[in-house]
Amino acid sequence: MHSPSRTSALFLLILILLNVATASSSSNPLSTNDNGGIINRELSAVGDNTRKCGDVIGTLNATDINSMGASLMRQLLKKNRSKEMKELEAKMATAFKYSIQTRKICATCEMFRHHEHGKRESDSYGDYCGSDSYGGLDAVFSGLLLLPVTDNGEVVQGSLKGAIWNRPTNIDNSHAPSEVWPATVPGDKKKKKSLSRQSRIELSRYELFGAMASAAAGFASLVPDGFGYGESHTLVYKSTYVKKPYQTSTIPLWMQARHLIGEETECLTSIENEVVVSGYDEGGYGAVAVAAALSKMGARILKNQPGGGAYQPSSAGVVQTLGNVMHKNYPTSRYHALALLGLSYSSINPNLANTDEGQNMLNHKYLLASNDKKNVIRWFSKDDNAYSKIKINSLVPAHASDMFNPIFIDFIKDALENNISNPCRRHSKTRYLEKLCEALLQNDLTNTIEHATYPIQFCHSQNDTVSSIANIPAFGNNKHLSMYDKLTMNDMHSMTESKCLWAAMSTFISEFQSEEILPGNQEICLESVITLEELVSSKWIDMSVFMIFVIVGVFIFLKPFITKEKLQHYETLDQSDSEEIEMGRDY
Repeated sequence: MHSPSRTSALFLLILILLNVATASSSSNPLSTNDNGGIINRELSAVGDNTRKCGDVIGTLNATDINSMGASLMRQLLKKNRSKEMKELEAKMATAFKYSIQTRKICATCEMFRHHEHGKRESDSYGDYCGSDSYGGLDAVFSGLLLLPVTDNGEVVQGSLKGAIWNRPTNIDNSHAPSEVWPATVPGDKKKKKSLSRQSRIELSRYELFGAMASAAAGFASLVPDGFGYGESHTLVYKSTYVKKPYQTSTIPLWMQARHLIGEETECLTSIENEVVVSGYDEGGYGAVAVAAALSKMGARILKNQPGGGAYQPSSAGVVQTLGNVMHKNYPTSRYHALALLGLSYSSINPNLANTDEGQNMLNHKYLLASNDKKNVIRWFSKDDNAYSKIKINSLVPAHASDMFNPIFIDFIKDALENNISNPCRRHSKTRYLEKLCEALLQNDLTNTIEHATYPIQFCHSQNDTVSSIANIPAFGNNKHLSMYDKLTMNDMHSMTESKCLWAAMSTFISEFQSEEILPGNQEICLESVITLEELVSSKWIDMSVFMIFVIVGVFIFLKPFITKEKLQHYETLDQSDSEEIEMGRDY
């Protein structure tokens, strides 16, 4: 017989492995609720009143949207252009014809990893959502999805194009788009407005206003909360002007939006892989980075509309910005953005070349764990206790450049004095900064812009002291690049935001105004939509294959011991038989 201890050990090992498999499957981030198969991940709350993933927030009617659009237009155009305003109002009424529904959606890189790897020989999805990405496969990213709906509140049927809006810098956790979009609040009935004044103020933000307009024009519109915001704010540090975080926190949401609507409507509505990508301030940088990633993954970029961004962090992005800081031309109200820039290149992101190389952008005196007032990591902590932008502005030293690595500041000063526009590429004095320069060069978008194969229209003030216009590379012979030309010399960074919003909205008023929502190819949509059951079963298949290999391996490992026990058993039997025969003979 087998040794009881050996058999028990084998049985116990198999039980442990089965328990691991069960635990893995039960921690699957996918689950369904009763709302039409919407993917709903039960997550720990960001705050007391946090909306859950999959929550439908409310609807907004086309009349209110047109009213707000007309208000913005009147603010931007001079009164003596009344005829033009009337024409634009008529165009808006034609373009923004749908009411909209808003909902919070969430996604992880893990959710679509198997599907995307199977679809493409070159796993471009893994470039932005791989296991080595900061945050890994299981970090949950959230955002706001806006959909055009009919008068009875149903999502418009047909093939929808997409729009993605990237937000300007706003570091406060409470300002995530999926949290601040107001639920429909009754307004002044006498004025026949269904939104309160406070709700209208909230909706005047660049990314929310833009998404509202594009959704009313018939586009499925997505506003990512951002990397380190919304559901991910306790999982990863916020960062700015680093490409991958924008891509990693947007791509799974875009795929989730397409999957979600196809599954929920049984493909009566589908979101095509065609998209307009817009953004302002750091959202302008994010818009270029996200459009490039989606294009590489096979999406058709209808138009890229970045505004006010620092697209060249290795040159004008830091040289001109820190130059303005040193010359007191940088607004103190944005010191929190400076602090976040320094932190982003100070070893919080494991994927950057300078991480843990002793070449941080921040001065080591502002990374002191023992002093909260001089610990920028504490200011942006991964919890609900992160400081507000007002508090951070107060903690930045009077000479904000003192917050940065003194070697790096000397490097920038030397570049300014010697008129070196791109010091990390051409400067000989990069000693002790090679890795920091490498990280900045890795996240420079110059090459992406110069070789773009889809239309990019920039919107940037000539006198921007926050993000110099020198951040826009020369267009050369690239016919896809253009500049919005209706800004004045006096427009500063904050003033330009509303004008760039109008420029981006105008795309949906003019360029796409005449396009109707066409019926989608339901058969193709159904083939491409992965059901939740398929996603879960694919993970079970992977686990089953793993279990088979493990059990076979265990058997092969234990076989010599089991065989040895059997041989010893048979030898014992043979010896007993021989003794019995001998005893019989004696008898």
